[in-house]
Amino acid sequence: MQDLRAAIRSALISAKKFDLWVPSERVYELPDASFLCEYFRCLGRLLEDGHLDKASREALSWKPFLHREKLPLNGPRWAEEVPKLRYTKAWSRWATVMTLKTLGDARSLLSHLPKDVRARSTWQHVAADLDWAAGGGDTMNVSVPLQMVLGMERVERRK
Repeated sequence: MQDLRAAIRSALISAKKFDLWVPSERVYELPDASFLCEYFRCLGRLLEDGHLDKASREALSWKPFLHREKLPLNGPRWAEEVPKLRYTKAWSRWATVMTLKTLGDARSLLSHLPKDVRARSTWQHVAADLDWAAGGGDTMNVSVPLQMVLGMERVERRK
C-alpha cells in the first residue's frame, strides 16, 4: 500500500472536493488495503451513478472504524435489532447456526471468530460499528457493513 500512497492521496483529495469524509493518515497503518478498497468501491459506484448525497452518507458510515471510541460492552442497546439484517440464520466455518437479529447476536458472532480473522480490517470495521451503535449510534450503520463482510466471507444464509 505504501507504493500507492501518492495515488491514494490524490483520490482522497478528489473525494474531499465533493465534501465527502475521507480517512485520516491512520489508514496507512492498517494491516492491509481492504478498508480502502471497499471504501473506494462503495463511494466510486455511488459517485459514478450521480448519487452525491448517498455517497456522503456512505463515506460517513466508514468514519467510526478509524475514529472509534471505546464504549461499554454491556451497554443498554445490545438487544436492539439491526434493521434489514437478512441473515436470520447464519453458518460459517467458525460458528454453528446462529440467529443474527440484534447487535448482541452480531457481537456473539464476532466472539466466535478466530483471532486472525477478527484482526482483519473488515471485521474491525464491523466491530467498531457495533460498539458505536450499542452506545447510541444508528443501528442501520451496522447492517450494511455486516452484510458485506458476511458476504465476502461466504457465510451461508438459512431461513
